[in-house]
Amino acid sequence: MAEVAARSANGVWQAAGVLAPSVAHDLAARLRDVGYSYDAVAERLGGSGLNGLARNATIPADRVLAGATDPQATLIRAFALQHDVPRTDLAAALGDLDRLTPILHAAPDDTVSAAIEIRPYAFSDDHGDHSGWLASDLTPTLDGRLAVPRDDFVLGLSPASITLAQLTMRNPRGRALDLGAGCGIQSLHLSTHVSQVIATDLNPRACAMTNLTAALNGIMLDVRQGSLYEPVAGEGFDLIVTNPPYVMAPPDSSHLVYREGSFTADGLVRAVVTGAATHLNPGGALQVLGNWAITADQPWQDRLASWIAPTGCDALVLQRERLDPFEYIEIWLADAGLIGAADYARRYAEWADYLEQLGVVGVAWAGSRSTTTNATIPNFASTTGPTRCTAAWGTPSPNSRTPSARHSCPTTSCWAPHSPSMRPSPPRLSDARAPPTQSTSSSAGPRVSDVPSRSTPAWPPWPEPATATCRSAS
Repeated sequence: MAEVAARSANGVWQAAGVLAPSVAHDLAARLRDVGYSYDAVAERLGGSGLNGLARNATIPADRVLAGATDPQATLIRAFALQHDVPRTDLAAALGDLDRLTPILHAAPDDTVSAAIEIRPYAFSDDHGDHSGWLASDLTPTLDGRLAVPRDDFVLGLSPASITLAQLTMRNPRGRALDLGAGCGIQSLHLSTHVSQVIATDLNPRACAMTNLTAALNGIMLDVRQGSLYEPVAGEGFDLIVTNPPYVMAPPDSSHLVYREGSFTADGLVRAVVTGAATHLNPGGALQVLGNWAITADQPWQDRLASWIAPTGCDALVLQRERLDPFEYIEIWLADAGLIGAADYARRYAEWADYLEQLGVVGVAWAGSRSTTTNATIPNFASTTGPTRCTAAWGTPSPNSRTPSARHSCPTTSCWAPHSPSMRPSPPRLSDARAPPTQSTSSSAGPRVSDVPSRSTPAWPPWPEPATATCRSAS
C-alpha cells in the first residue's frame, strides 16, 4: 500500500497507509458538513487567526477559538493547528475513527492528533469557483519548531505552488501532465479545464498524497510513480506543468526528495525542459517554475537559450528573483531544519565549495513557458522583474508568436506557510503592489515587448478582498 506520513508521540515521523477512496469521499462530506471548508474556516478565524497561520503561528487561531469544542473548532485544532484533541470530540465531527486510523495518531489521555495535514483550499478561475482540500505532511515548523523533515517529506501548499498555479494557462486542454505532483495542487487546478490529467512523482508517498487529494475533491486522476518522463514514455500532452525539485544541493548531502534531485547543479531543470519536446502535442506547452545557475562565463539568457535551441520550441522565461550563492545556501539550510545543528557550519562549507567548483555566481528563480512550433530557429525571449504574480500565460495569438493573457489566472484563497520560494518569507504588501520594472531581451527571433506585466497583490493580508485577478495569503 502507498504510504503517507504519521507522527509518533516523540515527534519521529513514521509510515501509515492512505485512505481508501470511498472513505476519503465520506470524509470530505463530513468535513464540508461541519464547516471545515475554506470560507467557513476563514469566517471563523478572521484576519488575526489566518494571518497567524500564514506565519506558521497557531496561537492566534487557538485564542480566537477560545476553548470551543464544537465539530468545526475540533477539526481546525486537529488538522490546521496540529493540536491533540479529545477522541470523543473528533468522533462527534467525523464519525467512526477506526476507518481513519491511517491519518490519525493516538495521543495520551484518550486524545488523538492528525498524522497528516488536510488543508482547506479554494480558488476561482474562468471555469468557476472551487472549494476543497489538500493532503500533505504536517508542517514541521509551526510555532517556532525546528523539526528536520524526513527525506521523503511531502510538501503542502507553498508560495511556489501558488505562483505556478497563478501562471498556468487555463484554456481547455485534452491531456495534461502534472510532473512532480507532490500533494496534487496543480492536478486539482488542471482538473477544472483538462479532460485527462496524469500526475507523476518519484516519491511514492507523494503519489499517495496526490491520490488522497484527488479523492477528497472528487476528481479523477491517473497517478503514476517514477522519475521525470519515464512514467509517460511515448505519450503526448497538450500541457505540462511542473515545479520540480530544483534545489542545487551537493550530491553527497542528505536529500529531501520534494526539493532536491540527483542531478548536478540545475541539470534536473534542464532535463525537464529538454525532455518535454518529445512529449508535447502540436501546439502544446510546458510551464516550469524552478532555479537555474548563473555562471560567470556566459549570460544566463544564452545559457538557457542553448537548452531550448534543440527542442524546436519557442520559449519565454521570466526571471523573478536572483540570489548570490551564500543567500541561497542559508535559505535552504534553514528549510532543512539545520539552524542550530552541530554540523551547520560543515554543511554550509560543503554547499559553498560545491557551487564554487561549478562556477556558480548566482541563482535565479523564475518561471518559463515553452510552446511547440517546430521552428528551425526557435524564438527565445526573457524578461526580468520583481513582480510576484503576473497574468496567466495564454495561448499565442494566431497572428503573433508572443504570449497573450486571454485566460486569467485563478484567484487562490488559502493560508500558505512560510516555505521558501527563493526566500522563506512572503513579500510585504507594498512589495507585491509595486509596479514591476521589467527588461526584456531576446536571444533569437523578434524582440518581445508585450510580455504580461500586470502587478497584482499576490499575498494581501486577510481579510482584505482581492484587488486584482490573483489572490492568496502567505
